[in-house]
Amino acid sequence: MRRFAQPVTTAYKWGMIGALGPKLTLALAGLDRAALGVPDEVGALLAWARGTGFGAVQLDGTWRGLRARDLSRSARRDLAGLIRRTELVCTGIDLFVPTEHFADPMRVDRAVGAVTGATELAADLSRMGGGAGPTGGAVVSLTLPGQPTDSVLAAIADRADRCGVMIADHAWPPRAPTASGEGPIGVGLDPAVLLVAGEDPGVAVSRLGRAVASARLRDAGPDSDRASTGVSGARFDPLAYAIALTTAGYQRHVVADLRGLGSPADAAARMIETWSAG
Repeated sequence: MRRFAQPVTTAYKWGMIGALGPKLTLALAGLDRAALGVPDEVGALLAWARGTGFGAVQLDGTWRGLRARDLSRSARRDLAGLIRRTELVCTGIDLFVPTEHFADPMRVDRAVGAVTGATELAADLSRMGGGAGPTGGAVVSLTLPGQPTDSVLAAIADRADRCGVMIADHAWPPRAPTASGEGPIGVGLDPAVLLVAGEDPGVAVSRLGRAVASARLRDAGPDSDRASTGVSGARFDPLAYAIALTTAGYQRHVVADLRGLGSPADAAARMIETWSAG
């Protein structure tokens, strides 16, 4: 990469990301609909996301109206149609159930069932025209316990493989991923988690390579608090992150994650402006 005699301005660096990096998708998980002034219905939130400037969304698989077990075949067609009419695409599903549920004999079957159901839903939405298209395929993001049982891993991996959906495990540090990215379970990266752990997100991407199944866009402020990208004093370098993802051959959207932010509407606008994609 060319070296500049003078420091590259922040505005110039951020403006480069749109040309270098993947597009953004908005994670619906954790959004406070009341704070946004959005009715408690899926269509209203999708319309808000599109109006904010995003062209893609990552559904929250725990929401009423989006849980796989509650959606019949016709309801899935209706959801895919709603996504299309809102001029959005669905890049996948977030399903951040408590990790302890995968280790609890009383809850493990339900937890695994929720994952396999979300995997089937993501595949159905793609087939019905509401999916992400040629951007790397749908992904289900979750966090598995540090030592999941072989039966849990096998059940999740088998359904993902059959459905053609990628599983992104956001546990950190990751479970011995392969650099080739082979297999249906890959690594989910959250810059905020890495920064709190004292790691550089761009370096982590370069190290993991094609094992990265899903990359999020968040930040940790100077005191390890959650902060959106672009906040003064934040330690995250979005340009280095975008370059690392592109160099690693990352094909999916980057997931703009607004969880824990005081003003999600403002944070969403800043993320789009920062990333120069929507």
